[in-house]
Amino acid sequence: MGGALALALSRKGYPVTAIVSRTKQSARELGWKISASPKILAVSQIGSLPETGLILITTPDSEIAGAAEKLAKVKTIKAARPVVLHTSGSLSSEILSPLKSIGCAAGSLHPLASISKPELGRKRFRNAYFCIEGEKSAQKIARRIVRDLSGKAFSLEAKYKPLYHAAAVMTSGHATALFSIAVELLMKCGLSGAKAKAVLLPLLQGTAENLVRQTPAEALTGTFARADVEAFERHIELLSEYAGRDAINIYLDLAKISLKLAEEQGADKKRVGAIRKRIARRERP
Repeated sequence: MGGALALALSRKGYPVTAIVSRTKQSARELGWKISASPKILAVSQIGSLPETGLILITTPDSEIAGAAEKLAKVKTIKAARPVVLHTSGSLSSEILSPLKSIGCAAGSLHPLASISKPELGRKRFRNAYFCIEGEKSAQKIARRIVRDLSGKAFSLEAKYKPLYHAAAVMTSGHATALFSIAVELLMKCGLSGAKAKAVLLPLLQGTAENLVRQTPAEALTGTFARADVEAFERHIELLSEYAGRDAINIYLDLAKISLKLAEEQGADKKRVGAIRKRIARRERP
């Protein structure tokens, strides 16, 4: 996330003056791609940070509080009192209280974008939604960042951030985990991992495109949309033979949600009820 934001913002004219990283090598590789040639610092050198008007904390959630405490002791930060934004989806700006206590404006800026590598990630901010929270002056800067990255900003109450983040994880992280299970199932059919991925990706992309235009209930297709009892039984029979219990439990849990969506679209109630009974019999004890 930090690398993606550094690259994207530098290309929008933001002067990236310093990058602090646990490993200097990865920071140097990132710095070489930024024309301003930022100062590369290890965490132990944080006291050498130059004065700045903005700091982005892009560490894992568990390290944000510690980073805030360290930054609050840095002389240049005490003098400049910059806006400080962290990029956690589940934590509020309250975690930055040590920085607030020295006069910094604190906020959070969480991009709803799938970031796995800096170079790929910097392109995904365009049209992405960013969840913004914090003090007014910090939110003002955060909104300007979002605007400059061609994204879209929205805000919610701090207490809801974990729930918001859970929704994001289900949409991206859990969807990726679910896709990996589907790939494994096709590999048991004899396909290579690469072929299985290639076969399934167009289906996933088509589903995403349907969701752009339709409600989840309208976009539902396949076995549960039709309340196809016989197809369900065939799935369970082969899943029991070739897949682990975890995969079966995930299939059954999602089947119950799919049946609710199917009912919204007017699926046959008797057939929906028949599948529900079969699910109840096969669920974990």
